[in-house]
Amino acid sequence: MTVFLYLWPPDIGHRLLGGRRTANSNCDKDDEGGGGGGGSSSSGLECYSEPSPLEECAYHLMECDESTIASIADAVMASCQDTMQGHPGEPPRHVQAIVARGALRMLAHSNSLTRARAYKLLRLLPSSEILAPFREYIDICVSRSLAQYDECQIEREQALMFARWSINSPHGNMATGGTLRLIISIAEHPDDALRSVCLETLCEIAVIRPEEVIRARGLRTLVNAALDGPWAMSVSIVSVLIYILDLPSCRRLLYHGLDLDPIAGALMESSARLASVGERAKIAAFLITQFLKSWSGLQYFLSGNRRVVKTIIAALRLVEPNRKLILGILFEIFGLSGCLDSLRTSMVSLLSDFEDAFMSDFKPGPSALPRKVARSRLYPIEYFRTIVLMVFMDEGLV
Repeated sequence: MTVFLYLWPPDIGHRLLGGRRTANSNCDKDDEGGGGGGGSSSSGLECYSEPSPLEECAYHLMECDESTIASIADAVMASCQDTMQGHPGEPPRHVQAIVARGALRMLAHSNSLTRARAYKLLRLLPSSEILAPFREYIDICVSRSLAQYDECQIEREQALMFARWSINSPHGNMATGGTLRLIISIAEHPDDALRSVCLETLCEIAVIRPEEVIRARGLRTLVNAALDGPWAMSVSIVSVLIYILDLPSCRRLLYHGLDLDPIAGALMESSARLASVGERAKIAAFLITQFLKSWSGLQYFLSGNRRVVKTIIAALRLVEPNRKLILGILFEIFGLSGCLDSLRTSMVSLLSDFEDAFMSDFKPGPSALPRKVARSRLYPIEYFRTIVLMVFMDEGLV
């Protein structure tokens, strides 16, 4: 692939990296005693100081292109990388631009390891904002690298690390377009070596820019990955999904029946035949429990004609192997398992101790309510459970 980022002028090296003009230079004046055509002025090279080592490396990198021998290009980029790492402070802006353009040109090289080193060199830049004008070109290069075979695993890893490096930049995010779709595609293949890293990257993008992940149909990939496990990944993904549901700007982009409904569909699969199906049902029960503990999850389950709630009730009646899992969901939601009521139990015990120790000497008036009746009130969690119970009863729980 041959890509020309710029048509370099012949004297671009002397113009940009030839050095800095000295403060007390007399280049614009004629020499003493020189007159007319016989007088000679100082030469152009004498008007400039010696370039710094970083500028020298950038100049050599600028002379390389996609046709340069791989060993020479690797040596130049390695020297530039070592110099940038040892440079005190942030490199000058014009040097960053030259290094960025030279490394971007190396992304079109035919050698996989050379392209991998170019990604590594780009990540040494202080920010990815300087790469924003080349967003479309970088998107093509990163997508091409991620689509390589396993023989180019180093290049794929460096391309993914470069995409993750640019995520936090407001103007230089490169994990968009084709790159984002490639990340989603890799996350959908369980046998791919980069699947776990792509899932982590997809979760990070979903937190920073959730609208892009939703438009690229990445939520369904996250849901299926959460159902496949392992548990640590499922916990991370459900936290991201609940965060997305909390955003009003993202809820209007969800497709009811397509994005999150496969979680409830896993409860309709009988786990009596395969152990993997039973594990998916356990994870689905955990995910549903987490959703029903939040207002945003409850709002999603109430939308779409309550299909998720109807699926849970149908699974309770029809799929006998998953009946205990569904009962565990209901026990956890309504506080019958004791996990959600631990705080309330401690609060009630403290209130009773306070009444016994300090309120026993006070005698209420004849019209006052008994202390037990006055203390009987609903906590916010109980209001929430009441709403959930009403929803399940409307759909035929009892």
